[in-house]
This record gives sequence, structure tokens and C-alpha cells, in this order.
Amino acid sequence: MDNGMKVFVLSDGRELQDNICSTLEEMGIEISDVISESIEEKSLKDADVLVSVCYHSKINKNILSKYPLCINFHPAPLPEYKGFAVYNFGLYNEESRWGVTAHHMTDDIDCGDIIEVSYFNIEKETVNSLKQKSHLELISLFEKTIKKIKEGITLPRKENIGGTNYTRKMFDEFREINTSMSSCEVNKRIHSFHCPPHNGAFIIIDDTKYYFNS
Repeated sequence: MDNGMKVFVLSDGRELQDNICSTLEEMGIEISDVISESIEEKSLKDADVLVSVCYHSKINKNILSKYPLCINFHPAPLPEYKGFAVYNFGLYNEESRWGVTAHHMTDDIDCGDIIEVSYFNIEKETVNSLKQKSHLELISLFEKTIKKIKEGITLPRKENIGGTNYTRKMFDEFREINTSMSSCEVNKRIHSFHCPPHNGAFIIIDDTKYYFNS
């Protein structure tokens, strides 16, 4: 791919978008468009590469088929952590090492062949601190991957098999606390799902839901 490549960016979050765009501009790469809302075929712009970075809307195969190369940058290690609320479940599972992933996109979320997983050690994280560290690592992996494309290097393809597809239903189930749980389990759930300003773990008493603040 020549140095005149254009990149179409899909990403949620202004700070992350700004970092992605700054990275592309420093590399002399043209930005076709930047979209954070749900994408529609009528809004598509021409590009050599479609990239998704922490973009939370599903992208259908009709859109993916319009671009020669489609890459997702996922803020968790694949194949282990697919889907929703990966930071929360990483903390709940008491991981000591985390990672972010670049992978080829398919219309099945987080299931395309893996390009690279960039790992880093974690310790005593909160959801927000793990998110911040993951975003920094994602920008580094993004720059590394785009540089390879610009230089015409063929990106690897490693099968993305196994792991767990975490869902919103699982997220809601794990946030709930009941009196039969051990104190260890209660503390794990409170810590793993505490993410201000969002509601975290909760307990239901007499049909009323009470949230834990810390």
C-alpha cells in the first residue's frame, strides 16, 4: 500500500479519537472521516483501511466488504476476552497481566483473525485505571499496525478461537450481590464493577435495588 493511503476511523470517545487522529497526522496519513455514532452505508467515505477503535456499534458485512482492509483495536486480550465489559471481568478474574488486540474484522464481534496482542502487567487496578492503561497501549499498537500497512507489510493472521464472549446480561448478573455470598465474593464484585459515574454492584432488598458506592 502506498504512502497516499487513507484511513476511515470509527471510535467512541473524544480523547481516544483525538489521539488516533494525531497519530495518523504525524504519520502523514490522510483521514477519510471519523465517526462515533452508528455507521450507515450512505455515510461511508472512500478509504484504503477501515479501523475501529473501542467502537461500540456492530458493523455489518456489507460495510466491511467495501474496504480492502478492516481492523479492530480491542481493549482486551483475544481470544480470552471478547464482547462487553471486558475491564470489569478482567478485574473480577483477578488477572495480573492484561493486553490489547489488533485483529481483522468480520461481522461477528471480536472474532476475526488476530494480528497482534500487546500485553502488559497490571496490579491493584480499578476499572478506570485499567481502561486508561489499555487506551494508551491501544494507541501504541494502532501506530505500530498502521506503520506496517503503510510500509506494505502483510499483517499476520492467527486463529481467534475460544475464550469467553462477555455479554450485558452477564454484566448485570455479576453486579448483583446476595446475602449467601462470601465476604470475598462480595468485595470482588464491588471492586470489579465500581466505575463512577456509572452504577456498580447492587443488592435487592424488599424489591428495592441498592447500589454500592465503593
